[in-house]
Amino acid sequence: LINVEDGFQLWSDRYDGMLENVFEVQDDIAANVVSSLKGVFTLEEKEKIKHIETSKEAYEYFLKGKEHLNNLDFNGARLIFEKAIELDPNYAPAYTGLTKSFCWLYEWSGSKEEDLQQADLNSIKALKLAPNLSESHSSRGHVLALSKKYEEAEKEFEEAIKLNPNSFDAYYPYARSCFARGQIEKSVELFKKASEVQRDDFQSLSLCAQSLRILNRNDDALNVATETVLRARRQLDLEPKNVRALSLIPLGLDEIGKKEEAFEWVEKGLELYPNDQGMLTNAACLYAKNNLKEKALDLLETIWDKGYGYKDWIKNDPDYDSLRDEPRFKK
Repeated sequence: LINVEDGFQLWSDRYDGMLENVFEVQDDIAANVVSSLKGVFTLEEKEKIKHIETSKEAYEYFLKGKEHLNNLDFNGARLIFEKAIELDPNYAPAYTGLTKSFCWLYEWSGSKEEDLQQADLNSIKALKLAPNLSESHSSRGHVLALSKKYEEAEKEFEEAIKLNPNSFDAYYPYARSCFARGQIEKSVELFKKASEVQRDDFQSLSLCAQSLRILNRNDDALNVATETVLRARRQLDLEPKNVRALSLIPLGLDEIGKKEEAFEWVEKGLELYPNDQGMLTNAACLYAKNNLKEKALDLLETIWDKGYGYKDWIKNDPDYDSLRDEPRFKK
């Protein structure tokens, strides 16, 4: 453990153990790091960092499920979290991952009631198994927000943040739920917090810029959009097949006035990923913002005819404003 200001070594140690004891080793390391930084490490703090134990096989499936979630492969994530639960039916983090998978499927893939019902059941199971786990509350909050039980959702998100003030999984869906219910000012605050606790995330910044634009805080929106493009490009350098990064770069470039470059990026994205929902949606948003209504509507019809789209979000998204009087858009 190094002090970055002067390069002084604060603490070091070596840990040997069997793979079966991976959670114990992780907890020991975390405890010693905190003790060396703070000097005092309370029992309550020790409980907060303690991992919920499971088999190494179930844990590996859990980690792979999280990777699929990060890559927006929600159905793939669902299948992998279900495998983790098969191996350990009492492993609460797997239920939180499964809840998130169903929540994002509901939000991105046509708002199917069965997805929301499954999210509800799994979030209740996670809370029952691990009531002191931040992710149990954030996943429950996500379900309640999608069910339009916003006040109950807010309580769950706030409890998740209380348990873990650095939880991206709490701030990001909380921010999205505020946007969906029209609480734009609060969504800015939460999207910013999400981007601070996860410094490589570009999605929260992109949506923060959008909220700032709605509030006519255009200078702030410009600064945030600039950072969005930097982060998304950095992510694309590390992971060239990151479609989400590719789909959001054009919107950021458009926001900062680089329209020609934005259209070059969007055409490249549509050529590479002509069937990706996120790519099509963000391309449609770019066209709509630049008054290319027919091109935007063509793409939106392709997406929405498949049942995709989240109505509460669309109602508040300013990218669609040029289309709202169009009969095709209304239909």
